[in-house]
Amino acid sequence: MSKIKSKRRKNVFLFRDNKVFERCAKTGMSDYEDEVLLYIKDTPMIFEHGNFFRGTLIRGVQHGFWLNCFDLEYKDITTILTENEFEQLRKFCLAIKELGNGIDEKNDKRYVQGVELCKGIQPVYDKLNSKENEELYEKILEEEIAFIMKRNNLSKDDIKKIYEDYPTCNRNRSTIFWVYDSIDEFIVEKGINCELDYAIEESGESFDRKSIAQEWLKSKYITLCEGETIMLVELDGGRIASMRY
Repeated sequence: MSKIKSKRRKNVFLFRDNKVFERCAKTGMSDYEDEVLLYIKDTPMIFEHGNFFRGTLIRGVQHGFWLNCFDLEYKDITTILTENEFEQLRKFCLAIKELGNGIDEKNDKRYVQGVELCKGIQPVYDKLNSKENEELYEKILEEEIAFIMKRNNLSKDDIKKIYEDYPTCNRNRSTIFWVYDSIDEFIVEKGINCELDYAIEESGESFDRKSIAQEWLKSKYITLCEGETIMLVELDGGRIASMRY
């Protein structure tokens, strides 16, 4: 049996969490932890580190979790999959994880079992990679963009600019932390002064805070005191968008 070749895979749209979507629609607000759109790798055939099968890890912007641990019911999601196909995906995730770690590709029957499980679920992945799923995703994404525009007072051009250099295909309302009216507002935001003070202290020289913040905008990234890295995008009119990275 030939080995599974590991390579970086893209994400494809799996489902929208309608419970979160509808709650946000009613209030017009959302928590920045909300994960509305969930994604999955485009193939089941992922054998990690020559050691174990990846399984069905679904991701939003910031969280990842195994599909078999996700308790949302089929009636509460929007997906291209039928209820039976979605259930097949759950069962595949459970079965592939039960194979465990330390799998030897050459002398372990669990490897053969894993390959067979992956082949069996491939039609479901084919559907997720289909043009029909892309069209469904584009329709759902339009609704997601409309929500972001209203919540953050952004135009479609703003959102296009924000996502131009975003390093993942995942699109979600929780991508955008906040939009500041100016670089001055950005500087005084909680957590930012900490980085400015550190930068000035490290340089041993006296620098204007605004000039340092401008340098961050050029580099597009800043690591906050708590260790989280955010991406910065300068919008028309001097506004600053901060995004999860």
